[in-house]
Amino acid sequence: MSKAIRLSPSGPNLDNAGGAPFAPGPGAQLRLVEAQCTIGGSLAVSSVPQVVGPTLGAATFNVEFADPNANLNYRATALLDVINTSTNVTASAELYIDTSTDGATWTEQASNSHLVAPGVTRQIRCDLILHSGAALGVVAGLALITRVRVGAAAGTANTVLAESAVTPGGDAKSVGTVLLQLAECF
Repeated sequence: MSKAIRLSPSGPNLDNAGGAPFAPGPGAQLRLVEAQCTIGGSLAVSSVPQVVGPTLGAATFNVEFADPNANLNYRATALLDVINTSTNVTASAELYIDTSTDGATWTEQASNSHLVAPGVTRQIRCDLILHSGAALGVVAGLALITRVRVGAAAGTANTVLAESAVTPGGDAKSVGTVLLQLAECF
């Protein structure tokens, strides 16, 4: 960064702890976009990964940056509450983070698996670590769109459910059972 950063337009330049000009390094966050919702409808997680949203399989739940920059870095986080309805089988829930620049063609960027003990409700998480915009296919004039998918191991499909309980206080105060965040960073 070659331009000084000021606390206010007429204020002094910001300095780092050592007194040198403030120069954020790789990973310093510039902007964040996030979305959350409570899932309804059929909550069963199948062995074929489904897009997570207001219903499983609905393709309307994503976050995006208009005008991303191929020279900047991006990271994403997805959190989902799941429950294993089995009384004797440990289930495996798999979470995926995909990106797109056009909303039609998606590329899987990160995935992981989580074991969920019988009768247990837990939160699962997947992180797309810091990647350059160029590595994610960012092109000038296009958006960077992120979505999350969930699947279950073949032997435990449909025993894992997206957990959709509403928090105390009703829907107006519910923060939902899925959270998706996309950050733009230096």
